Amino acid sequence: MKRENIEEYLKKLGAEDVPADVHKIAEEASEQFSKTLTPSRYLLWSNIMKSRITKIATAAVIIIAVMLSITFLDKLTTPAYAIEQTIEASRDIRHLYFEWYSGSEDEPSKECWVEFNEAGQPKKIRVNMYKHWGGSQITHVWEDGQALYWRKDENTLQLFSRCQPHTEMMLRLVCECDPRTAVQSLYDRQLNNDVTIEIKEPSSKDEPIIIKGTFLPGRYIPNKPTLPSFRDVLYVDQDTKLVTAIEVYELKEGEYKYNGVWKYRNYNQPFKMDIFNIEDEVPQDVMQIEVYCGDDVNNVGLKQGASTDEEIAFIVVREFFKALIVKDYTRAGQLFGGMPANKAEEQFGDLRITRVISIEQPVKTQKPSSLRVPCTIEVEKDGELVEWHPEGPFVRKVYRHADRWRIIGVF
Repeated sequence: MKRENIEEYLKKLGAEDVPADVHKIAEEASEQFSKTLTPSRYLLWSNIMKSRITKIATAAVIIIAVMLSITFLDKLTTPAYAIEQTIEASRDIRHLYFEWYSGSEDEPSKECWVEFNEAGQPKKIRVNMYKHWGGSQITHVWEDGQALYWRKDENTLQLFSRCQPHTEMMLRLVCECDPRTAVQSLYDRQLNNDVTIEIKEPSSKDEPIIIKGTFLPGRYIPNKPTLPSFRDVLYVDQDTKLVTAIEVYELKEGEYKYNGVWKYRNYNQPFKMDIFNIEDEVPQDVMQIEVYCGDDVNNVGLKQGASTDEEIAFIVVREFFKALIVKDYTRAGQLFGGMPANKAEEQFGDLRITRVISIEQPVKTQKPSSLRVPCTIEVEKDGELVEWHPEGPFVRKVYRHADRWRIIGVF
């Protein structure tokens, strides 16, 4: 039927305003009704259409119904968001930078740069922690099993060479904070009923999709069954389908309280070439320490055995100064965190210690598992014997080896 004929027909029915797309609407209406009319329904339809009033009303109903059906069909053909879309969008990420904001703080307490290989595994990692252990800044850089650990407050640079526990720690950190892992974990763990997921799609394109994952008690972090229930709230960009932030809430006193937020920025934006090279950032006088793992840890510090923490701290300091008196830099370096003999000589060779006058009772410091051992040392300076009261020494357990203690600082 031509548009002019349709317009004329509608006007005969009493319709004054004819829609501009009436021809298209009529065609769609005709097609839809032809599919549903049986012979008996057709006779009933013919009788109804003999009435002028019902003709006008029915024509209006047809137009409205068809227009509504087009609107509904358009909405149905728009695909709803699914977590798989974010998993797929994140698959080819090679560079990722993110930050952690704790509580209501405006500045990040942690930031991380990760470069991934073609298989999606971490290739290089850098982590800056700005408020670790009461405010000290620590920088970790890891690549291919090698790691550097720079503590600014101690002015020490530790080298972890092929240290599997340290490598596992760095990879675990990335795994726990990587938004790709977070989304995949929600997807997988929902199948095990470890987490309940709610997805909210906003009506505005400018607002993010919100995924709320509520974990059962003891299910938030694997192998930590004593943890309470946690809730992660993920914000997903509607255009890219990438996660822009993850808020973390912990169940306390019957309600979920805000812990902090991970913010993800600069997806696939290459980093500065020297971001993983911190050796150019550390001071020239930084103290370099080789850290041993496995059987090599026997070359670091002293084994605690049955001694108390205070007793072993006292012994480590006493043996350290005894080694310096006889210029046994191999022994002194061992007690000072596994420092090579030549480095120990460079560090302490100018100290002309003649005797230990006194070593006092160790006292606790603000640093976890660390003790300060006040002492008075006699040294030769400019041809005279003088008393020296060092700021330390500071003694602490060897990293990841709680049964061994070492000196971490003297001055």
